[in-house]
Amino acid sequence: MRLLHVSTFRLESFIDEECPPYAILSHTWGKEETTLQEVQLAETVSSLSSAKRCLAVGVLPGNLPYEEGVWKIAGCAFRAETDGFEYIWCDTCCIDKTNSTELSEAINSMYEWYSGQLCYAYLEDGPSQDRWDSTVKDLLFSKSRWFTRGWTLQELIAPSSVVFFNATWHPIGTRLDYRDVISKTTNIDIDVLDGQDPLRCSIANRMSWASRRQTTRIEDLAYCLMGLFGVNMPLIYGEKRRAFLRLQTEIMKISEDHSLFAWKLPRRVAMGEIPRSGLLASQPACFSGFRNFAPFSPHDGDDSIPPFSMTSRGVNINLSMAKADSRQFGLSDRSEVFFAVFNCQDTTDTRVPYWVFLIRESRGSFRRYHQNRNYSAGELELIVRKATQNTIYVAQNDCVAQNEDTRTQWAFTFYIAELDEELSGLSLLLEVYPNPQRQSTLSWDPKERRLDYSKLVPGLAAAVYVGDENGRGKMLLIGLDSKWHPRHVFHEVPGTNIVFLEGSVMDPKSPKIGQYWTTWNITFSSGRSSSETILDLGYWSTIRGESPESNKRKWSQAWTKDEWMIGSVNKKRWLDCQWVYEVSFEAVELCI
Repeated sequence: MRLLHVSTFRLESFIDEECPPYAILSHTWGKEETTLQEVQLAETVSSLSSAKRCLAVGVLPGNLPYEEGVWKIAGCAFRAETDGFEYIWCDTCCIDKTNSTELSEAINSMYEWYSGQLCYAYLEDGPSQDRWDSTVKDLLFSKSRWFTRGWTLQELIAPSSVVFFNATWHPIGTRLDYRDVISKTTNIDIDVLDGQDPLRCSIANRMSWASRRQTTRIEDLAYCLMGLFGVNMPLIYGEKRRAFLRLQTEIMKISEDHSLFAWKLPRRVAMGEIPRSGLLASQPACFSGFRNFAPFSPHDGDDSIPPFSMTSRGVNINLSMAKADSRQFGLSDRSEVFFAVFNCQDTTDTRVPYWVFLIRESRGSFRRYHQNRNYSAGELELIVRKATQNTIYVAQNDCVAQNEDTRTQWAFTFYIAELDEELSGLSLLLEVYPNPQRQSTLSWDPKERRLDYSKLVPGLAAAVYVGDENGRGKMLLIGLDSKWHPRHVFHEVPGTNIVFLEGSVMDPKSPKIGQYWTTWNITFSSGRSSSETILDLGYWSTIRGESPESNKRKWSQAWTKDEWMIGSVNKKRWLDCQWVYEVSFEAVELCI
């Protein structure tokens, strides 16, 4: 291991057991980084020493002609020396990246090098020291690019302490100071930010931390996670997404946690197609929304789980399985589809375990069948009771799509919980008004609290009112966007029985023809005795400079063709829990 001396800026090598105390620099890479070869040049050493002296007397980085990489290292050295350290470690200049053997060893060792150390996190886009109030400062802090990069995830978790600095090397705060903001931004458990061993968290939970992070090289999405899962493997740049499959295979060797298989495809493989895949995900993004999934024991007092492993035929695993009716998927009688129940569940909804569909293929092995069907908790409990244990092989290769119409095959349910006792005790109402234009595809069951789609149609599904009998409360709009993603948005109700909502609507996947403005006029009755609902949606827009009047008819056609999405640029929110979406009103702030 190489360390950089904070005074001489000389690189020194140490055997792990002989390493002196050191501080770590965490940052996002730019175009002007200082490499190991450059830091050994006398000219670079002179620049580092000069920049460090400037920082010591309060000269800001932007006022002198030093490269960004020099300022990072000089600032880290200055802060470390102030804190009593003689050495620092920085990935840009302490690893010889021209040596593939050394690079592989370093990446496999990084998490251990970070563990228990003090880390200086340099946020070049972090908030300035006095310019913003605390609310704006928290927002700017959470929006830093540092929180989106793959390599900074382990640099956030592994060190015993993390101190954040902005571009002028002014301290922003510590990981402890910002733990609530960091947890909300990254989905990392607060206990982990407080120092709990991340190995105590489920695999799906840890994977979800990386689901929104990016790396320059595709392979690094896997390599940067090795330490978080306690595994090691050789680096093979050029293998692309196969690196993530290798990572999961290594995890399988040391863990029996079934939440490794709790994921979903981040997007449709192709419109109108139902894909098939193996049990292992292709990328961390597949685990988005599975933070709360964790293993459990299927038998009281029995903690033993049959081991599973990767073989030449795919994943060999023992699962509880029950046969499904293949005809409900539009498949022939010869096709065999099964419910497969895993030894894990969503800890926020413990009614049923996690399950997927598996389809038997010609050679006797299985594939995961990404078909979505809608079942109540009671139906799933019956299915689980009928399931029998089977040891099978699930082939692991690229996703294969079958030509079936998902728009007519997929089903969907919103589960709308009743108000809790405290809110209902205040004589508040909860009324659900399905969209009359969707009567052929929607049904509301007030006993089961389910709003069911028999056929997926984008657009507004229902308006849910929460408030008093005089119309003072909030309205929740729920529905599906143009990609069949669930959306919901709260709006305050300004007057009795009238909802006048205005928000800008833009589908990021649509052609770039400008923003769409839409006005929703919804008239409803909030009394218990009446369920009459009138929904009148009109549109106006400014596209390519055209006037609203010339676009009114165009928007009317767009609504007729169901080419509309719910939400707004600033208030889009996903409901994300295995295609059964529970709308909870516990946190609704009513305007009574």
